[in-house]
Amino acid sequence: FLADMKAFYREVGLPASLADLGLHGDPAAAISTIATRTIAEAPYVKQFDGEVTEMTLSVALGRANRM
Repeated sequence: FLADMKAFYREVGLPASLADLGLHGDPAAAISTIATRTIAEAPYVKQFDGEVTEMTLSVALGRANRM
């Protein structure tokens, strides 16, 4: 499923990684910042089944970025 989604993103010209969004630095640092700010500032993360933490979000973002 995710490989199909990434292929679709590439086909239609959408970004599929942090580098595609213009990140030229350390992706781990960017992922940490994204996770920290999302947990602190985005109320919608509390609507997921199960707890979303900085760690679980960081792991998910890292995996998605490496695909």
